[in-house]
Amino acid sequence: MKTRIALCFAVSILCGCASSSLSIFQNPATAVVNTQWVVVNKGFPVLVAFHNEEHDEWIFFADVNPSVDVQVSVALEELLKLDGTLKELSDLPAGWKATREKKGGPWKREKLAVSK
Repeated sequence: MKTRIALCFAVSILCGCASSSLSIFQNPATAVVNTQWVVVNKGFPVLVAFHNEEHDEWIFFADVNPSVDVQVSVALEELLKLDGTLKELSDLPAGWKATREKKGGPWKREKLAVSK
């Protein structure tokens, strides 16, 4: 899996398809997103998703403090294999976040506060 992650990351940088909100869900094998180690390796559910407006990047977190868990870059395809309901976020605008209480639960969407 490490080789696949590295390859996806390299391809996304070379072709410029690491972000672009809608296209990452259209091409999940080459889309690189950030998540936590516990999501990928321990099966923790994604309960918070951020679509960062500044860098048009996607971040998927479990209900674990991000400052105490290792963040990893993975192909979106790997997360979709773990939880297909993440596809429901394909229309989440940049600058927004979505949260839910449990895997498969409804997403609550809200615009991120702009810091000045």
